[in-house]
Amino acid sequence: MKGWIKLHRQLLSSHIFQNEKLLKTWIWCLMKASHTERTQVVGRQKVDLEPGQFVTGRHAAAAELGMAPSTT
Repeated sequence: MKGWIKLHRQLLSSHIFQNEKLLKTWIWCLMKASHTERTQVVGRQKVDLEPGQFVTGRHAAAAELGMAPSTT
């Protein structure tokens, strides 16, 4: 993965910033999201993704985030 994301300083005063697991998950989602239109293969099906979208499952997300699936 290439590129970068911007975070606004207003994040410091949000409820997301107060919860470290939520902040970690939110930033992970930002970094996983597509920034251009693209096609991704999911199982045997092609899925068209628009900017801001991504495909994951709770078990895959939990493994990447180091959290329990019930938390993610």
